[in-house]
Amino acid sequence: MKTARAFFLTAAMVAGVLLAALPASAQPGPVVLTFMERVEAQTDAISSTRNVSGETFLYSMVSAFRKLDKNVTGNVYFLNKYSIDDSQNASNIWGLNVARTLTPKWKADVSYSHSSNPQRNVVPSSDSDRFSFGLTFKYNPMEKVRPRYTLKTTYSTGTDFSEGRTLSQKVSMDDDITGKWSYDVGYTFVWGLNSNGVNLFKEHYTNQYQADFTFKIDKKQRVTLGYLYLDQLFHSAQTLGDNSLTRLSYFYSYY
Repeated sequence: MKTARAFFLTAAMVAGVLLAALPASAQPGPVVLTFMERVEAQTDAISSTRNVSGETFLYSMVSAFRKLDKNVTGNVYFLNKYSIDDSQNASNIWGLNVARTLTPKWKADVSYSHSSNPQRNVVPSSDSDRFSFGLTFKYNPMEKVRPRYTLKTTYSTGTDFSEGRTLSQKVSMDDDITGKWSYDVGYTFVWGLNSNGVNLFKEHYTNQYQADFTFKIDKKQRVTLGYLYLDQLFHSAQTLGDNSLTRLSYFYSYY
């Protein structure tokens, strides 16, 4: 019963956000479907036997994006994470996101996601739900001067607002290299928040350094080669070491 109440509370909050984001005269646009296949190699992942070692994953995702109104967009997705090393599913994730453009430079968004992780070897199954609230500032979105700079602040929490709370600040830069090539590089600073709420900042979790290079095949297809370095600083990460993730992703959009 408690689980059912939590589910309906979450659904009600998400529905409330959706309704609040839309005016009465909303005119939704067409739905854009995007499919993704990704291969990701990690250098220091926690394996299903609880050892820290390299591991390779395969991701498959489908998402539906729609312009809900002039300044509001919505997105729902499903993502499957598969361990190539274990030949087993590692996680199933579904979620939704609603974003509102406030001004040409400011945008706010709210997201909800549910993760279901099946048992793998000695790692038991688990489920989790998260809310995220973001505020994005684009320094020069409409200017011809390049590159473009973006600053985003995100508050993320479990749906009970008592565990797994983080506050992150990301600064990124992107630009076109040629007509088909583009890049996006960024740095993210992540704080873990205190569970008792007395002190705002409890622990510096990670420094994240990211670089993506994208080749646009045509209007509907693109390939991205990405690299993410996780400088893991939280207390329990002392035995983990830093983690490097190399990703190769293929995207296809249908509209």
